Amino acid sequence: MDNLIAIDLGYGDIKVCYKNKLFKFPNAVSKKGITINRFESIAEKVNSNEYLFNDKKYIVGDKVNNAYETRDFELLYKHAPLLIYHALKLAGVDTTRKDLVLATGLSVLNINEVNRFCERIKKVYVNNESIEFAEIKIRPQGRGIFDSYNKDKNGLVYVIDIGFNTLDILPYKDGVGLSDGCFANTKGANIIINQLVNILSNNFPKIDFTEQKAKEIFINGYIEIAGEKIDFQNEIQELKSDYTEYLINMLYTKNAILYEANKVIFSGGGAYFLDKLLVKNLVKTADFSDIPYEFANVRGYYEYYKNTYTSKATK
Repeated sequence: MDNLIAIDLGYGDIKVCYKNKLFKFPNAVSKKGITINRFESIAEKVNSNEYLFNDKKYIVGDKVNNAYETRDFELLYKHAPLLIYHALKLAGVDTTRKDLVLATGLSVLNINEVNRFCERIKKVYVNNESIEFAEIKIRPQGRGIFDSYNKDKNGLVYVIDIGFNTLDILPYKDGVGLSDGCFANTKGANIIINQLVNILSNNFPKIDFTEQKAKEIFINGYIEIAGEKIDFQNEIQELKSDYTEYLINMLYTKNAILYEANKVIFSGGGAYFLDKLLVKNLVKTADFSDIPYEFANVRGYYEYYKNTYTSKATK
């Protein structure tokens, strides 16, 4: 389906699925600070990630300096049209089509914002170009993980969706979502990244470490200073273990998850921040979705709606 695009608007990264192809870019937005006249032509070619939005120029995605730290819903709400536009352009979507369908999701934390969010992204106006979606489908964040999980998921199944700024826990009974036991908070991977920022800042006080920079160091396992690679794997492993124990202890307060569930599925980009062996030792019914974890939701959003429209077409 070339009219369907799935976009997972995460606080850390934006994940995209289009024509079964996956890619991502950082949720990084920076204002250039120059006010542009509403009627000014932008015919001149600018950088591929530089856009005119709300009469100002913004840079989006990779290699953005001094980016806003998107840690709350209101900032995500503000920049959502800009992030969606960038995703559409990177995916090569024909934005002149009138039958475009957008599949996305929101955390349980923001479940009361669904209608307002839909209105915000229904029409995207960037670079003097107006794009209107024929349909917008919003799923609970974490449901995409359940839908894309291709192993046995009968009985009582809990999805532990670890985002950068959100932790969503969703229960399912034989595939049907349950309201009882569903909850979310802001104890996502940001906790471990902020701890790493503090460690790095203490070791290198003259360097300003952003969350994005700390994420790179976490993934690489080292920091490079003046051409020298300094290993941080021991510190990172300790942070992983601490965060894993914190998360499992929190789950123990929700008895049904660890004592009654037939399966507990860990996923989301924050799953990389866990000590996987420790998780499986502490939670006997634990499993992880397929790697790459961060695309589990957007894969599920895309497949669900692709199958829905295919089913309609064959009737």
